[in-house]
Formats: sequence, structure tokens, C-alpha cells
Amino acid sequence: MTIKIYVASSWQPQVVARLKAEGFAVYDFRNPAPDDHGFHWSEIDPAWKDWSPEKYRDALRHPVAVDGFTKGVLVATQAERNRLAIRNRSGSHQRPLDCRSLGVLSN
Repeated sequence: MTIKIYVASSWQPQVVARLKAEGFAVYDFRNPAPDDHGFHWSEIDPAWKDWSPEKYRDALRHPVAVDGFTKGVLVATQAERNRLAIRNRSGSHQRPLDCRSLGVLSN
């Protein structure tokens, strides 16, 4: 049986690639389906990086943002494991990713 995993991380592509290589079913929110490159704020406004906090708050109610959030929540609740992968200051970015450190594999 394949374990379904949802990964939340700013360096999500590396984590997803490694877990998929290990044989896990991993949701890739940046590429959730063929020809679907996931949610991007630029779909709402190409100048999204210049938003004020108020504009950002208002954009959270935009149908595109709501749809992206809803898809992510649905997948996260259906996953058997949810993992937040973050780098620490001990140079972990210089070592290969060890899936055991994500709590996915046991020693």
C-alpha cells in the first residue's frame, strides 16, 4: 500500500521529488495534475508582489484564491501524512534529504 503524503514547504520541489523516488504518493501543489501548474497569485494580479496588506486580504476572497485553497485543503485532509519540511541553521541544505527526518520512514 502506498502512503499518501502532503508536503508543505518553501523547498517543496526537492522534497516531493525525493519522496516520489522513495515510492510515496505525494501531492505536488505546484503541479497537481497534467497541464495544471497549481495556484499562483499572478493569476489574480501580475503585480501581486506589490500588494498592500489590505489588497492581499481582499484577494483571499477572489474565486481563484478560494479554489486553490479549497483544493489544497481537500488534498491535505485526504493525505495519510502531512509534513512541514523546513531547513534549519545546521547546514541541512548541504546534506541529501533523508526521508526519515520528515517522519515518513522509520529507522
